[in-house]
Amino acid sequence: MPTNQHFGWRLHPTLENKLWATPFPGSRLSIRPAAQVTDLLALAPSGKYEEVPHGMFSGVRLDTGWYLVYINKCDHKIVSARNLQRVSVSAEIVAAVIEEHVMFSSAEGWENGSLIWKVSHASESGIDHLEEHGSLPVKYQEIRERLLAAQKQEHEGELMVDHVFDVPLEFAESIVGYKHDKRFHAQFELLNPTASAKRGLLSRLFSDRS
Repeated sequence: MPTNQHFGWRLHPTLENKLWATPFPGSRLSIRPAAQVTDLLALAPSGKYEEVPHGMFSGVRLDTGWYLVYINKCDHKIVSARNLQRVSVSAEIVAAVIEEHVMFSSAEGWENGSLIWKVSHASESGIDHLEEHGSLPVKYQEIRERLLAAQKQEHEGELMVDHVFDVPLEFAESIVGYKHDKRFHAQFELLNPTASAKRGLLSRLFSDRS
């Protein structure tokens, strides 16, 4: 099972807010203003920061206008399809998963409560494997063709690098402006579940935080 996830979202223009999320081992999401994290995910800023996110929930503002939230659990209910559908009614979402141990990666976009696109790579299904769904723009095709070409050249050498692994992640980066393996200078702020996280629908999201 994938152990790295990240996802991002951007609120509809009428709300003048943006959201985004990405990965280390775990998950991430972004939002502007930061108060939307509390409203949509029942997560509140703590005022405590760290360069590398180690807590269960942490977040950071990106220069692109997205607010990135990291969740230190790949299969947390916050990043389930059911919750992404719920949140995407109010926000545009880009979610990503990464597991380098098995060279698995995926990214997906949600809006208006619907999955708009999704692309994934599983090296266990083949070094050139890509599974694609929905409406993927020209920018994706450019990234796809470039990395597939690099993979073809890799086949001709002695060492094997999985370039196709980066296809979903580079596409997500082209939208949000963040990629887990690139230099990043900002610090992550620890986020804590709010009291509302213990009630109603949101309580289901935090019933298995460990």
